[in-house]
Amino acid sequence: MTDTALRSGGIFVVAKERWRPSPPPGLTLYFCTMREIHYIILHCSDTEPDEHIDASTIDRWHKEQGWSGIGYHYVITTRGELQTGRSLEQVGAHCLHYNKDSIGICYIGGRRNGVLADTRTEAQRKTMEKLVLELLRRFPKALLCGHHDFNPGKACPCFNVVAWAMSIGISPAKIYRYDH
Repeated sequence: MTDTALRSGGIFVVAKERWRPSPPPGLTLYFCTMREIHYIILHCSDTEPDEHIDASTIDRWHKEQGWSGIGYHYVITTRGELQTGRSLEQVGAHCLHYNKDSIGICYIGGRRNGVLADTRTEAQRKTMEKLVLELLRRFPKALLCGHHDFNPGKACPCFNVVAWAMSIGISPAKIYRYDH
């Protein structure tokens, strides 16, 4: 797979093959048809923005928890680089009970000086906007939400998804609203 740019604005996407080595010899990869997507779920990595974290780091963390690999479909680095994780055809591992019909997007950050906070850089905001708008176009039945909408005990993604989505022109009908 080569690096690509999304049609909706030229986000530079770094394919998993660039940050993760090829599968071991003898491993068979199976491809499946696209799942029906009902939710696009935004997450943060719950890390300080100056930590050097990327998709390969999260992949390692998730493997250390016994998972098969990174649970997110996309990771947005502090520089705004979009890195692919699981393929969209694969069920994610990012939101209990909602993985089978969702896409997980994680931005690096969410904590400043040990306190939960919206630490998105301008580059991250731009990449997130372009990616979310493209995914909502591609999956018209999907609703945008934050991880905390399905797990109210979490602050993730550490920003008001409803306010942000409306500020970039997303229709309220495309935003999932959980009344906490």
